[in-house]
Amino acid sequence: MEVLWVNSALLAARARGFGAALRDTIGQLHRTAFWCISIRGSSRGQVSPGWGWDPSIRFDLEQSDVDLLKEGIDLLAEHFFAAGARIVKPGVGGFDAELASADDLPRLKAHRATAAQLVAGGQHVFGTCSMGADPARAVVDSNHAAYGTEDLYVCDTGVFPSQTAVNPQLTLMAVAGRLAGILNQRY
Repeated sequence: MEVLWVNSALLAARARGFGAALRDTIGQLHRTAFWCISIRGSSRGQVSPGWGWDPSIRFDLEQSDVDLLKEGIDLLAEHFFAAGARIVKPGVGGFDAELASADDLPRLKAHRATAAQLVAGGQHVFGTCSMGADPARAVVDSNHAAYGTEDLYVCDTGVFPSQTAVNPQLTLMAVAGRLAGILNQRY
C-alpha cells in the first residue's frame, strides 16, 4: 500500500456519477485520501510495435493477481474506517460505490472481483528489455548497451527481470547511478 498522488483532473475523470452527484464527488476531492495497492503478481504482458513511435502494450491480469489486489482493497477499507473515515469508495465494479461503515466490510470481503471490475494501472513496464550476455536472448548487455545499435543504452524498469512488490523508484535510481558511472568512464 502506498499513498497515491495524482493530478485532481485525472481523479475527476475517474469519478463516478452524473450531474449533481458527479459535481459533489469532484467537490470533495480535496478531502479525500487516495492509496494504491502494489503487488508482485504473476500476470504477464507483451510490448510490440504500435502506430508510429507508440508501442502497443498488452497486459492480461490473471485472477490470482485480481484476488491479491482485492485483498489489498479489503485491507485498505478496513484501515480507512479504523482511522475514522466516514465513507469508503472501494472502486470495485459490481459492488456498492460507497461503504457507509465498517459494518459493510464483510460484504466487501465476500465479493469476488474480476479483472474487468477493478480500476488497475501500471506505471512501470518490467522485463521488456532483458539484460544478458547472449544477444539472441537479451536486448542489452550487462552495461545496459543495446545489442546491434551503437551508443544506445536502456535504463528503466524494462531491464528488471520481473516486477517488484514495491515502488521501484529507489532501485531504478541505483541502476541509473551505476549506468552514469559506466558512461562517465566510456565518454
